[in-house]
Amino acid sequence: MINTCVIGGRLVRDMEVRYLQSGTAVGNFTLATDRPKYKDREKETDFIDCTLWGKRAESLSSYLVKGKPICVTGALNIRSYEDKNGVKRKAASINVSELRFLPDGKGSGNNNNDGQQQYSGTGFNETEIQFNEEDIPF
Repeated sequence: MINTCVIGGRLVRDMEVRYLQSGTAVGNFTLATDRPKYKDREKETDFIDCTLWGKRAESLSSYLVKGKPICVTGALNIRSYEDKNGVKRKAASINVSELRFLPDGKGSGNNNNDGQQQYSGTGFNETEIQFNEEDIPF
């Protein structure tokens, strides 16, 4: 089975890093991503929870700040829980395996000597973080 999601958007708030009892860092952040606008419907935005594990969560915490445009690739995780009123709920999140910083479209970003932003062949900024399977604690 394949379980891979690719989502691009802007960070809703700074990434929060906490530590498990084992000492493993866990970074949580939320991406806001717009749905395509159809005919006379208003624009809709989805808010996608994401989790980043280990040393990458620690090292990227100062870069993953509110408003930063990024693209993540990872596995969709759906968990069930009971809210404080006893109602069963489900929550979806992405366990991030790859992260790319996107150009922000506001005139800032990584510029080379001639003032042009650098892009890879996919249209993304060339900054890319790769993860190994052993980096994820499950």
